[in-house]
Amino acid sequence: MVMAGYGASFYDNAAGAAQRQFDSVIGQAEAQFYLTGNPEAGEDRTQMALALSSVSVGYNRDFANSLLGSYYGIDRGYAKFAYMFAGRALVQLEGGLAALSYPDAFTNTAGAPAFAQSAWSLPLSSPPSVTMSSTN
Repeated sequence: MVMAGYGASFYDNAAGAAQRQFDSVIGQAEAQFYLTGNPEAGEDRTQMALALSSVSVGYNRDFANSLLGSYYGIDRGYAKFAYMFAGRALVQLEGGLAALSYPDAFTNTAGAPAFAQSAWSLPLSSPPSVTMSSTN
């Protein structure tokens, strides 16, 4: 899956001071691989569950509002793993590494940047989720 677009912010400062804006390409790319079972398995639940399990890797680029400056940019790589146990329980794990970049938030009287920050974060997803389903 590939999605691409263009992101632009329109921040306004009531005092009339210059406000940094975000203007760049945003998007997401993801490749998903299904762990397929043996086609000869027939009605075997363990083989059917394997066909519903998957591994995904992807990249996301976006921006969001920030309290420090007007926005921050997000560049994130991630991996997902979903596994169906015996056709009844789905366990999903997701993790990734993100680079957060803030614009120059403050300037001194000469107009040169006085503060800039780039941060790396390792966001940990919520604990593994388990979804139960029943079949009749």
